[in-house]
Amino acid sequence: MSPEYSAYYKGFALGLKGVSKRAAFVVDKAGTIHYAEVLENEGDLPDFDKVKQVLTNL
Repeated sequence: MSPEYSAYYKGFALGLKGVSKRAAFVVDKAGTIHYAEVLENEGDLPDFDKVKQVLTNL
């Protein structure tokens, strides 16, 4: 996971490092980010309806 997206934990349970956070991104072919959601709570889910809406509007 690339640190530019800020979608990983620097420290996690049991001393694990670099564990990915739950996240959703919509990136077009040119590399433009149209949607980004990074969740702090690993039990939460991204807003899939919002992701679908963004994809529909591309």
